[in-house]
Amino acid sequence: MEVPAPSTHSAVCVAMKAGCALLLLSVSALGFAANSAAALNEVASGCGDGWVFSLNGDRAEDQRNALRNAIGIIYGGAHGMFRVVGTSGPAILEFEEVARDKVLDSDAPTILSDQQFKAVLGEEIVAALQAVVGSRTEFYGTSNVLWPSAEDLLQTTAAKRYFAAQERAESLLRRRFAIEKHENDVDCR
Repeated sequence: MEVPAPSTHSAVCVAMKAGCALLLLSVSALGFAANSAAALNEVASGCGDGWVFSLNGDRAEDQRNALRNAIGIIYGGAHGMFRVVGTSGPAILEFEEVARDKVLDSDAPTILSDQQFKAVLGEEIVAALQAVVGSRTEFYGTSNVLWPSAEDLLQTTAAKRYFAAQERAESLLRRRFAIEKHENDVDCR
């Protein structure tokens, strides 16, 4: 099945994954265009379910860009990085939500050292974002291991440190800038 390219006129996109049709709604289909909330970024799992982060009210463009990049750093991971033992061989473990406008870890240091970015977000949030990048590097360093189960992988110190760093950075960002987090209404079941 051919997947139509997203456009500002289409509110719905249907894609096929593993023989099942997935309904992917655009941000405007979720009602964000109808009110004063502006979508900053969307994060989703490998199948498409996830979250839309939005911001109410008028904000300067440099602030919106900094917030979009911060979410892109927090959720700058990759799908399909880890493998577990499967009944018919190794299986890809899909658990991580990744930003649509993600910031690669290789690009993060330049953004994190930018004076304007630091001025907008503040030192505490920038430090929390640096912790996300560092802990993701450590966690992804275990990706060449074939894990007995998802539980074994997610109980590692590296996994716990990474997810705690993500949660802390997101919490600081949302609290300081009143960022809202909405389900994207994609159901992978």
